[in-house]
Amino acid sequence: MERLYSVSEARSVLGKIGPTTFYGEVREGRLRTVHIGRRTFVSGTELQSYLERLAQIETGEPDATNPRDVRSSGSGESQRLSEGQAPLLPDAAVWISERAGAR
Repeated sequence: MERLYSVSEARSVLGKIGPTTFYGEVREGRLRTVHIGRRTFVSGTELQSYLERLAQIETGEPDATNPRDVRSSGSGESQRLSEGQAPLLPDAAVWISERAGAR
């Protein structure tokens, strides 16, 4: 069975981002959540995918699986992280993989 992370745990994994940034990513469709009753969770797979998409943004690679990955007009560069978004944290992906293997 796949590990589910509470909002607090997911925010911590993503570099202790604030709730406004976290829910902004959810609202924009860049991070998917799971609701069980009144609680909200993020799957380990979704956290891993989100970090991989951030890595693609950091390296300038387009994300063909995300319709929101729009190219800038004329320049051909992918959009970069906007102010307030979490920076790429390579150790977080390793941490998620290790935690998933421990279960």
